[in-house]
Amino acid sequence: MKSSVRFPKRLVQGNSKVTIYRTKHAKSASGYIYQVAWYDATSTRRLKQFADPAEATRDGKRRLEQIAAGEVDAAGITNSDLKELRKARELAGDIPLLAALEEWRAARQHTDVHLIEAAKEWGERQGNTSQQETLEFVYREFLKAKIQSGRSAKTYTPHLEPFSSKFGGLKISELKEPTLQSWLNTFENHGTRNTKRKKLVTLFRWAQKKGYVARAMKTEAEMTDSAEEVTTDIETITPPTLFGLLAYMKEHHQPYVAPLALAALCGMRRSEVQNQLWDDIHLKRRFLKVSSAKKGTPAKRIIRLSEKAIQWLTVAAQPAGKVCPTTTWAMDRIRDIGQTNDRFRLPPNCFRNGYISHLVALSGDINRTSLEAGNSPNIIRKHYLELVTADDGAEWFGSFPEVATKQRAKAV
Repeated sequence: MKSSVRFPKRLVQGNSKVTIYRTKHAKSASGYIYQVAWYDATSTRRLKQFADPAEATRDGKRRLEQIAAGEVDAAGITNSDLKELRKARELAGDIPLLAALEEWRAARQHTDVHLIEAAKEWGERQGNTSQQETLEFVYREFLKAKIQSGRSAKTYTPHLEPFSSKFGGLKISELKEPTLQSWLNTFENHGTRNTKRKKLVTLFRWAQKKGYVARAMKTEAEMTDSAEEVTTDIETITPPTLFGLLAYMKEHHQPYVAPLALAALCGMRRSEVQNQLWDDIHLKRRFLKVSSAKKGTPAKRIIRLSEKAIQWLTVAAQPAGKVCPTTTWAMDRIRDIGQTNDRFRLPPNCFRNGYISHLVALSGDINRTSLEAGNSPNIIRKHYLELVTADDGAEWFGSFPEVATKQRAKAV
């Protein structure tokens, strides 16, 4: 028996209308599907299909009631209004229209200028966001730039190489302050931690300038915390310890005799020793010129050579070339060898500390000691006075012609 219901079936209430269509469908149990059709508030035709005609009819009636109930609110909407609504949704794209408007209102609350101007300024600070490079890539480019500018990569590699090894595979733009701070916190010594932080800040500022990280007011590295450094007493070694270590190096590791003599008997820093040239060491004239002084110190520092300095430098003297020809950091290797099996007790920075404390004790001349050591007189006064005696100084250095002359003059 054929159904008495005829399709399409129109449901009407006032000016509102919903239509139900019946369409043949091979996979449906009845051989038909039923589609409910209506127009939404933007005049867009909408369809929803059902396998059961009764269910389609119930849905059609429900939608008809909703449309009819909304006609009162929509009575004042013109075609122009509907066009604007459609255009607004088109501009919003995948973002829901209300969400886009809420974001716009929130943004307006944070700036007194037009949003476009503010967005452009923000974009300029962010730099080229297309340069999404890894930390490893940026670090290597940073080292190349430093070398090309005439600086030594060794100033940075001891501090930044471990950082690059740990995080090198990540994009530098993804490295945020909590990650950097956690890495810095692994260094218990506060002075060491602050040194690592300074190198990180240098790297991130360079990356910011080149557009690898956002050009905000501060980089992520600058947002990390500095550690409070605790002032500790200066530690040195005695002359017997120094000359015992020199004798051991002469017998077992002769290439390290000259670097050790430069550090302990000439007061040169770790990096200065590593970059010193034999061409700048004048044994007969009893002085040397620092080949590559630390940044911020006198570039052409002259250091007098004592009797002991000449004695031990003569052991390994070469006519020219680098005192440390390999890439291995000589002073690090000397400390490792000296402390193996507790051969010698070598406190941090003991060689340079020994030079300064013994020299100022022997000469009594703070300003001359400061000049040759390459630091300030205030540092000498604060840390190095009265650590050892003048006799200790004489044992450490042997004789200085100038010092001996002054001491004889004082005695007279």
